[in-house]
Amino acid sequence: MDIVGHEAGVCIRYWRMFDRYVVLGRLIMREVTEPCADLPQLQYRMLFYALLGHEWRVDAMLSLLSEPGAWSDGRERRFGELLGYEDWQVDYWLTHRHSLTGAQSAVGP
Repeated sequence: MDIVGHEAGVCIRYWRMFDRYVVLGRLIMREVTEPCADLPQLQYRMLFYALLGHEWRVDAMLSLLSEPGAWSDGRERRFGELLGYEDWQVDYWLTHRHSLTGAQSAVGP
């Protein structure tokens, strides 16, 4: 995700690396551009790439990201699943993410 017209060079380079696989038909790419909520004069772009046959993941991810309310462990779990992580990997992340990112847990010490 990035602001249209203000993309970092590193992002553009990564997109180009993925684009070659889209052209070869190995990946699908979907671009979603929307106005920024607080700055409607700006637009943000989300690029999604998926393996062929996994296009459903993009729709499911968009649905997840548009759900109202605070981000929760349940939503974090679904996010990881949609990215293709195995259950044990998501479990590990949910257990250790606050200590790994230096963030303080909102529900515990």
